[in-house]
Amino acid sequence: MGIRSKKPQEILSFRWLCSLEICNCGNLRYLLTLSMALSVVSLKKMKVQNCELLEQVISEERANLNDSIVFTKLNSLELKGLPRLEGFCLGNCNFEFTSLEDVIVMTCPYMMTFARGEVSTPKLHKVKLTGDDENEGCWEGGLNPTVRLLFTKRELVTLKKTEIYAL
Repeated sequence: MGIRSKKPQEILSFRWLCSLEICNCGNLRYLLTLSMALSVVSLKKMKVQNCELLEQVISEERANLNDSIVFTKLNSLELKGLPRLEGFCLGNCNFEFTSLEDVIVMTCPYMMTFARGEVSTPKLHKVKLTGDDENEGCWEGGLNPTVRLLFTKRELVTLKKTEIYAL
């Protein structure tokens, strides 16, 4: 079934999108709006890497705690080489990732939290720091606490390096 056989609203909604890979988009500040995120119902894999200005994956425009985004099929999320990324979404909305099993967060030095709202990931048990399958990863009981711990560890390493250079 080609694009021509679909209704225009189905094309614009990204309803059939299964995999999303964004690389080397230097001027991109966010990837999706909340309404676009609600429409990617078939998304199974998301990979975002080497986007120097990206601050969040889902824009916080008009987000509030009543907003809830459910990704039922997303099982893999990779965030790599995103030097300005502060979080997946900085708005006050909740997320459910019912199938998410693999998360890789690599070279995202400003990512202090995954999302400001609640995040449910029943199948996720670790966040990997590399793409290596043997990587043990890290887990603090939830995605937000794990990302906060990783940020704290990075800050401590930076502080120790600063102390060494100061000597």
